Amino acid sequence: MASKRAILATSIILFIGEACVPLLSIAKADTFPVDSKLPDTQIVKASGLGTEAAYIEAKTTVEDIKSWCDNWYPGKKDCVSDNSSDLDTVYKASANCHAGTMTDPNDRKFKWSGLNRTQDFNRYYEFTDVSTGKRIGFSNADGGVGLMAQWMTLCPFGLPYAELPKSKIIDVNKDYPKLRDRDVQMSEMVGHNGSLMSLDHDLGVIIYRDPKYKTIAENTVLFRGSISFEDGLPTRGMAYAFKKGCEPQAYFVEGYYGNDGNKLVLRGEAPIWDGCNVKGYSSKSKNAELVFDLTE
Repeated sequence: MASKRAILATSIILFIGEACVPLLSIAKADTFPVDSKLPDTQIVKASGLGTEAAYIEAKTTVEDIKSWCDNWYPGKKDCVSDNSSDLDTVYKASANCHAGTMTDPNDRKFKWSGLNRTQDFNRYYEFTDVSTGKRIGFSNADGGVGLMAQWMTLCPFGLPYAELPKSKIIDVNKDYPKLRDRDVQMSEMVGHNGSLMSLDHDLGVIIYRDPKYKTIAENTVLFRGSISFEDGLPTRGMAYAFKKGCEPQAYFVEGYYGNDGNKLVLRGEAPIWDGCNVKGYSSKSKNAELVFDLTE
């Protein structure tokens, strides 16, 4: 019997540039972050992720509630029954990944409004409540961290395309006034499998600066998403697998900087090639782990 992950994946299409690519591995694969104070919700329907019409439906299961109770209220006798009233609730969320707009499961509408420049949750995306004009903060009460997680599930390529256009080639030396802090340079050179890369925290991209293989052009995007250098906060988004003569194929990755801060390691189920087609995704692929050395 096919796994829930595989069943879900058959209904998901991501659009990259002008091409559409089937995706078997998305953020958290099968859960949607409705509320950090509530049990997980399982994605039961998804379409158009990464497009102008990204859409997700999610529901809570008894297993989610049991796991949540065991974690937060171990030994509490009535925890499962007390939190089972919304088992039939369908949570719906949508986003326009080009315009930077999102509707959360409570039907509140938000607009991307910039990069957070404060010390905590640095370079997380800020959102403004469309109805009030209020910018959402990052405290537990404000909910900005949850909005970031929802956006990255609906729009795993990170920044709205109106701010950073969809492209296989991105020049990080271009002027991006809305995305740059003039006092801080957020690009750094890192090594990856013999290639020299440019890692840009503002743009959320890792590009080839001096590729080892000349079939890959300078400034080709290897990763696009959200890059975090804070302890405990994930770097997450879409990486690309390359094969000579074929179009690059995208897959979800997530990871963290090492304890010494010298390496960024991203992991995800990478494409399995069949000619120039993708026949599946595997955690055993050579592209399933991407290591970026900040000391090179």
